[in-house]
Formats: sequence, structure tokens, C-alpha cells
Amino acid sequence: MKHLFKSLVAGLLSSIGETRVGSYMYEYILNSAMHSTQNACHKQVFLKFCTPNQLNRFRIKSFSTKEPETLEWIDGFPRSSVMWDIGANVGLYSCYSY
Repeated sequence: MKHLFKSLVAGLLSSIGETRVGSYMYEYILNSAMHSTQNACHKQVFLKFCTPNQLNRFRIKSFSTKEPETLEWIDGFPRSSVMWDIGANVGLYSCYSY
């Protein structure tokens, strides 16, 4: 049932997207979502992130509290260090290390 509903909605949205009004609506929604931003601050480091959905907003809200040991570890790097992000998640703390 869930798969059928998803298919119906996807088909409807695809049809609407082919119209001029539908195309405008998609563009408007996408632009609105991608211009939603929030700031994170930790130890006088200010970062600005795009937050198009609830999960991204939660990540920014819990930036300093979710992984304090990661932030402490990064703070211990010497100034001239190079940090390699191997892609285990979204790179939120890699941005902080910069």
C-alpha cells in the first residue's frame, strides 16, 4: 500500500512538474529550502549551514553537545595539521576543523 501511494504521488508530482506553474512551484520550494540557514558557534568559531530540513536543523542545534569529544579532539590538533574526512557522515565537524 505504501509503495502504491508513493508511486501515485510521484506520478502526480511528475505531471505537475511538466507544467509552467508546476515548474515554478518546484523552483520556489527548492530555493526556499536551500536559503534556510542556521548558525552554529563553538569556542568563538562561527559556522553557517544550509538547513533545508528538520534533520539538518537538529544537527546544528546539537552541534556542541552531540559529540563534545570530537570537538575536543579537533581542538587538540596543531595549527598546521591536515584533517582528512573519510566520508563517514555529512562532514559537519570537518567544517569546524577548518
